[in-house]
Amino acid sequence: METQRPELNLASLDVPGILPANGVDDVTKWVISQECERLVALFLWYDDHGMCSKSMDLFTDDGVIKVSPNIGIWKGKGNLLKTAVAREGQTRDGLLTEHQMCNFMLTSVSRTEAASICYMTLYRNDGKPGEGVLGAGGMVAQLQPPRRLVELIHGFRKVEGFWKIYYFEVVYEFDLDPPKFMERALSKQHYGTLLAAGGEEH
Repeated sequence: METQRPELNLASLDVPGILPANGVDDVTKWVISQECERLVALFLWYDDHGMCSKSMDLFTDDGVIKVSPNIGIWKGKGNLLKTAVAREGQTRDGLLTEHQMCNFMLTSVSRTEAASICYMTLYRNDGKPGEGVLGAGGMVAQLQPPRRLVELIHGFRKVEGFWKIYYFEVVYEFDLDPPKFMERALSKQHYGTLLAAGGEEH
């Protein structure tokens, strides 16, 4: 069965401070929220530091990453790993990023599954081949102004006692230069390379 986007239950946001219990007490909800937020933060940190392959431990075997609108989708840990290796190559070639996440909140939760949304601001520097990895050897590159404001949508599942990501969607909301957004996004320098590694246009 193909992994589906989680049910976000956005109606829960109509009542500030109250998340449907689904048999989960408040302390457990807080613990689940902290563990899930850490998974997302780790994924972004690995991406920024040229260690995307390590993020595979954060996903279920049927995990999906989707980039919207109309950019691409990567299905299954095998394809995710191929893409992670390709992303590490981009970092080595000088594509440096900093992802800043904020406003993380669960929109639904049970003892075995959860869903969340948050915002992310992307800073990047396309750099030059051979410039190295940000933070790996004392090198600090000058980042360009924020390029994109993104909404992230996540689905989490508890597997053998550990929370993992089964769905990770990047939804581009605003871009510094909208007319050129798709051209840049699908360029070989960015998602074009990652699609060729293990994804498909969507």
